[in-house]
Amino acid sequence: MLNEPGKQGSSTKKTAIPGSPIVYWLSEKMRTAFKVGKPLGELAELLVGLRTGDNGRFMRQWWEVSQDRTMFDCESLESAGSSGRRWFPYNKGGAFRRWYGNQEHVINWEHDGREIEEGLAERYPYMVPKGKKLVRGQGRDRYFSPSVSWSDISSGEAAFRRYPQGFIHDSTGHSGFGDPTMLDQITLLLNSSFVMGVMKVVAPTLHFHIGYVGLVPVAEEIRELPTDSINRLVETSREDWNVAETSWGFTKNSLVELSTLT
Repeated sequence: MLNEPGKQGSSTKKTAIPGSPIVYWLSEKMRTAFKVGKPLGELAELLVGLRTGDNGRFMRQWWEVSQDRTMFDCESLESAGSSGRRWFPYNKGGAFRRWYGNQEHVINWEHDGREIEEGLAERYPYMVPKGKKLVRGQGRDRYFSPSVSWSDISSGEAAFRRYPQGFIHDSTGHSGFGDPTMLDQITLLLNSSFVMGVMKVVAPTLHFHIGYVGLVPVAEEIRELPTDSINRLVETSREDWNVAETSWGFTKNSLVELSTLT
């Protein structure tokens, strides 16, 4: 039952919410979800990504650089280093979009990102570990791994997307990593109306930091969610994204294709 106006809520009701924000309007069902569910941060590895220190120098739109020097499907840091390529897909968050998309940037990660990490050391010398000469990019052990991702800041609700292998994630393209099937199920959950309600509690501003998203309660039954649903949603969103000529998956203008059928 909600508290009467002007009266202080019970400590039991407040401590049901991680961080104990005072949310008197929260339903009992939502409070129970926080009590019995595991925080998402315990089920997936949620990481802030790379901060280049100078995006104007190191980042480009994918069509601005040579395709011969770009690798779109890199599997790991090791394969990136041995590829001899300079440009790799960069997940920078972006506009509101669920399931798939916002794949338009590339980053200079030639020679294992040495130029970026040397630049970080020059710009932020206090960040250089003792005995080292470089500032390692955040979350680098998960670069190029499949993920569920979302933009750090939104003008409204958060939107969660699946990313295939091949991307380095930016500090504004927060990402979660783990078992691929679990990531599919987590993506279904995160784009639900339930989680939109949860985010109003744990992240009442327009800033969706990994610390907030990591508080989302996840029930054990998540493993029962059908992955064929997420596959259809991602594929539909992917087809929509590839309609635009700015997508590297673009093949033919849909209007031209229709004209051939008449």
